[in-house]
Amino acid sequence: MTNSNEILKPIYLAEMSFDDGDFELHNSQLSTNFSFKSPFGNFDNVPDYMNWLKSFYEVVLAQGGTRHLITNAVVTPISADKVHVRSYLLILNRKSMQTIGTSVIEDTLALEDKKWKCSFREIFTDQNFQ
Repeated sequence: MTNSNEILKPIYLAEMSFDDGDFELHNSQLSTNFSFKSPFGNFDNVPDYMNWLKSFYEVVLAQGGTRHLITNAVVTPISADKVHVRSYLLILNRKSMQTIGTSVIEDTLALEDKKWKCSFREIFTDQNFQ
């Protein structure tokens, strides 16, 4: 099994690249069969997900931008070339550094061309917005 740092790198890079608006780097962290589920939208292919992500980025940028911080990542092997990662996400407003959200993330990563790539992500908000 690969060490945890190599496995977690695509998760960290995906969040950092979103914060910086680097969609090419973000896209390079995703497997070709990536799918995404969240309270904000569900996508079963990379092009639809990336289109949504770019529009979502414009919304958060207009509000000051974001800093996404991944914490408490737990890696569980599924097979030699697939792992499950459960982590917490803390979202800060980049301008004010105030907390704007927290979530639990469930990721599946798979080896693709000898690199770990995110093949599935589900985000669960852990706040009651009512």
